[in-house]
Amino acid sequence: MSKIFIEDTEIFTKEKSKQDDGEHIIKDKQYIQKSVIHRDFMSSIFEFPLGEKVLISKVQRFSKDFYKFVLFCDFEKMAWNLIEVSTDQEIRIKRLDEKMYFLWTKVQISFCNTKPSGKVEEWTTNFSELGEIHFEDDHILLSYIEGDRNVVASYGFDGKLIKTHFEGKVDAAPATDGGRVIRKSAAQVRVKKKLENCG
Repeated sequence: MSKIFIEDTEIFTKEKSKQDDGEHIIKDKQYIQKSVIHRDFMSSIFEFPLGEKVLISKVQRFSKDFYKFVLFCDFEKMAWNLIEVSTDQEIRIKRLDEKMYFLWTKVQISFCNTKPSGKVEEWTTNFSELGEIHFEDDHILLSYIEGDRNVVASYGFDGKLIKTHFEGKVDAAPATDGGRVIRKSAAQVRVKKKLENCG
């Protein structure tokens, strides 16, 4: 299973499954065996300073495993279904303000705005590969690769794109380092400088 971090805390998970044989059927030259799978999933609970807890479970969607993140507040007696994310990638979550939460992986960023009604407004942006990410006072600065483009952009804490600072083409023939492919931008130095100067 992939790792999960909330703020700077790693969330520990454990899973145990058991299969019980069920009914056996012989019909029309076919043999059918039914079985029941019991799966126990456990995760440590993260609690924010204001008392909200993040509860994590594991669900299946279209034969794939996803982590389901639920925000639960004891004193408000409220729960919010924040988001579901594939289990095959490292996941990080950060609280931006009282109601807004930010999640990122190597291929997506998501803003989750919790409403007093219990609903969640979610904005998700997918890309090929996330590069660097920096949190400023009122915005997020990040670089990512999308297709053949290397992009540096700023997003507000409300999830809206503020500005695209740089956009350059990724080299058609990537360099390698000990067999590992390095995807370089044609203007990689300028990308680095943009990240340093746009904060």
